[in-house]
Parts: sequence; C-alpha cells; structure tokens
Amino acid sequence: MTEVQDIPILKLIPQRPPFVMVDRLLETGDRTAVTEFVVRPDCILVEDGALTSYGLLENMAQTCAARIGWLNLDRPVKIGVIGAVRDFRIIRRPAAGAVLRTTVTERENVMNMTLADAVVEDAAGTVASAGLKIALRDDGPLSETLPLKIRFSEVDSMSVVWHGSYVKYFEDARDAFGARYGLGYMDIFGNGYYAPLVELDFKYRKPLLYGSKPEVTIFYRPTEAAKIVFDYEIRDTSDGSLAATGHSVQVFMDKDYKLVWTNPPFYEEWKKRWKVF
Repeated sequence: MTEVQDIPILKLIPQRPPFVMVDRLLETGDRTAVTEFVVRPDCILVEDGALTSYGLLENMAQTCAARIGWLNLDRPVKIGVIGAVRDFRIIRRPAAGAVLRTTVTERENVMNMTLADAVVEDAAGTVASAGLKIALRDDGPLSETLPLKIRFSEVDSMSVVWHGSYVKYFEDARDAFGARYGLGYMDIFGNGYYAPLVELDFKYRKPLLYGSKPEVTIFYRPTEAAKIVFDYEIRDTSDGSLAATGHSVQVFMDKDYKLVWTNPPFYEEWKKRWKVF
C-alpha cells in the first residue's frame, strides 16, 4: 500500500505553483490530516519576511484539499473553495524558513460541504487556528500531472528546448495517464485494439530552458465518437507560467489494422467506470 508521504502533493491538490502552500501530506486518519510546509523567502504569499494571513488560510485549506485528494486518489482532484471562515486567530506570522505542521480535523461532511477545524504549528508552538467551511465543486476532467526532466540532448545551442521534444513530453503524459487510469497502450492492445494518433497540435507560449523544471498536465476530453481525445498544458514550476498547450486525437483500429467506427466494448466499460460518458 502506498504511504501518504510518498504521494507527490500535486497529485492530491488542485493548486499549482506558485500558489502551493503545502509540501507534503504527513499522515491521515478517519477525520484528520497533517501536512508539512516550509515557508520559503520567495513564496508569493510572504511579505516582509513572514507568511501573510492569506498564506496561512491557504495552508489550512490546502491541507483539507490534500486529505480529500488522498481519500479520492483514484479520481480526479476535486476543486474546493473556502465558503466561510470562523474564529480565525493568528498568534504570530511564521517567518521565512519556518517549518509548519498543519492539522485539520473534520467536524462534519454533508454532500459537497466539509466543516473542519485547522491548527498551524511550528517549532515554537501554535501559529494560527481557524474553522473552515469548504465547498467542493463537481469533479473536473480526468487528469494527470507529470514532472519533466529536460535533458541536454533536448535543447539547442541557445539552451532552449527544441520544439520537437514536446512530442515526447506529451507522449510521456499519455503514458502516465494510462498507468493511472488503466488506459495505457498495453491495456488497449490486450483488448484487441490499437490506438494510433491521427491528430497532434501544439501552441508554444514561452521557451523552456535547460535547467528549468517544467511539468505537463494531461486532461481527458469525453466524446461520443470512437476516439481518445486529450488536451495538454506544460507549465514552468518556478512561477506557474504556461509554456505550451496541446491537443491530440487517437482512433481505434482492430488487429487487422481496420478502422473501428464504434466504441470498443472495453472502452465503453472504461467510460462507465470513470463516469465519463
């Protein structure tokens, strides 16, 4: 069984850099969750050398999100909004360098509404506390996020990633999506089909440089046709900026290489399993 500490935090929460205010999920219980966060000097919600009140609230809310993400690990990450805050108390703003340990305890969960108490602590004791009402939106599209490592062989003489490398980045994203949701190439092949690419589009927004740390997110787009449709985003994790977007379409062929015009039975079952009709 996967330990909670081993799950990358971006698999559990909807936020993306530079707005991520938790580093990892430390533990979960029936109604509790504990996260860790190091307050970095360059954090977007640090002012005058200390985390702001909004940063503390985000840390609490994202701890709630991490717990929900863990409980729904085989589903798309749920998006929540802070519906209300009560008894928000700040004892002191944690300075840059502080290691925060945040505990949330669920008091009530009705439909898509969660009521929870949150306490933020550092090495010196309690930093802040509050009661939160978190409203969850309906599930978004099935998605997966994958960190990318830029190799020296993928850049040109200006240290810019060559445009052709994005083909492989998107393929890596499809592999990761397939592994998570059971729609990999071997899953398709094992059911008697191929799924060749027939369309692949790119839009480049900003260059990626050697040494940068981007990530690619792939989104499944439901369609009634016998196709697998994905959208892609590549972002620079240093500032959250969008580097590229993409779109792909795959069709089905049987093992005689004939085009299949209706959804294969296994694909219909897959759609029902993941509720993407």
